[in-house]
Amino acid sequence: MNRALAVVAAVTMVVGSLLLRSRLDDTSGGGNGGNAKVVLACVTELADACNALAGANVEIRIADAGTTSKSVSGIDGWVTLDPWPEIAGLSASPVRVASSPLVIATVAERAAVLQAHCGGTIGWKCLGDAIESDWASIGGQPEWGKVRVGIPSVKTATGLLLIGNATAGYFGRPDVATNDFDVDDGFLAWFAKLKRAQQPADPFPTFIQQFPASFSAVGVIEAKETAGVGVKPVTVVNPSPQASAVVVVAPVNPSTEGRVRTLARSAALRDALKAQGWNIDAVPTNSGLPGAGVLLALSTR
Repeated sequence: MNRALAVVAAVTMVVGSLLLRSRLDDTSGGGNGGNAKVVLACVTELADACNALAGANVEIRIADAGTTSKSVSGIDGWVTLDPWPEIAGLSASPVRVASSPLVIATVAERAAVLQAHCGGTIGWKCLGDAIESDWASIGGQPEWGKVRVGIPSVKTATGLLLIGNATAGYFGRPDVATNDFDVDDGFLAWFAKLKRAQQPADPFPTFIQQFPASFSAVGVIEAKETAGVGVKPVTVVNPSPQASAVVVVAPVNPSTEGRVRTLARSAALRDALKAQGWNIDAVPTNSGLPGAGVLLALSTR
């Protein structure tokens, strides 16, 4: 009798162990195999930080935000900027990891002229109005040529955010609705100038490398501006309303959601972003931008 009880107890322990292992596998993404490779898509702006996660169990695929937002097939998670996951129609709430303000970097000498022209404060509305104007017509030097402003393409994670921040600056508030575009008689003409300022490649490196010949001002994430400006005489403007680029990691595949969230909270990602100038503490719950639907509408204008 005692021997029979011992056998039953041993079987019970084995079954319990298997059940526990099954639950642990589920927590770590067992639907895709607990030890299977997690595939993370990553926007180009965050490539260096994402590569800190790469390893035997993590594959990183770099692509611009516009490309990934059209198809998330074959990936487990997406490292991008808020609110791109919502634009892509992802339902799982993303992990908010880091933030950095959206700013305007300007040639210091020309910023002083713009400030006077704009009534004391440089903002996106006045800057957008000035695009393609002769500098001499707004108080600058004739040899500066025309006012050239650079913004990344709306197909990029940063470009769409900057366009959204600029639009909020035009209307003076972030809670913009799509019907505001047609109600305001001046918006479409202003926005057409902003569209022409979009560049196929990030204009900030060119702004610095060819300083001050190529662009008088560019839209950029502050973390990138701080890291790349060097000793160039640059004036940084925090436009109103203020907004931030927020790094998020969005789960895509339910079977690996736990593992993706663990990677999002990992020291490797946070430390890599911090080293690049991103703020990893007190990440805002609101980016200060117009809603995802408005940003999507702006991308197709």
